[in-house]
Amino acid sequence: MASNSGLHREIEAFRQLLLDEGFLNDAFKLNVENVGSMIGKPNFVEEIMTTYFRDSAKYIEKAEKLLDDDMPINIVELNRILRNLNRSSAICKASLQLVKREHAELKGRMATYLQMKRQAGPVEAAERPMSSGRNKAEPAETTKRP
Repeated sequence: MASNSGLHREIEAFRQLLLDEGFLNDAFKLNVENVGSMIGKPNFVEEIMTTYFRDSAKYIEKAEKLLDDDMPINIVELNRILRNLNRSSAICKASLQLVKREHAELKGRMATYLQMKRQAGPVEAAERPMSSGRNKAEPAETTKRP
């Protein structure tokens, strides 16, 4: 377990470095990482970032092709690609907002459910069914021994 705590410290230090260098902002930790923890999806950050990098790499490649020195620049197409790149970033944000809304809704509904359970009080334990198949209301036959 000691090696795990050491690894967690390294991860924390690396994230802080990314924050200090401006690759990440405080919203990353406060929103993305915390939402993943709250919804019980340990790979949430990885899923969001994988989608972002996959989509954004396509848009960057298309923009590079349009800006190639051998061809005249098609401003309309370049604007479309840059809008798509921006949209890809916005989709990540929108996905996060959706998860946050669903989390808040679940939290509210569960609070109501748990409050109702508290008000109702404890449930009496259910009786186990008899294995003999006889009706519970019928007393079992007893034989008297002499």
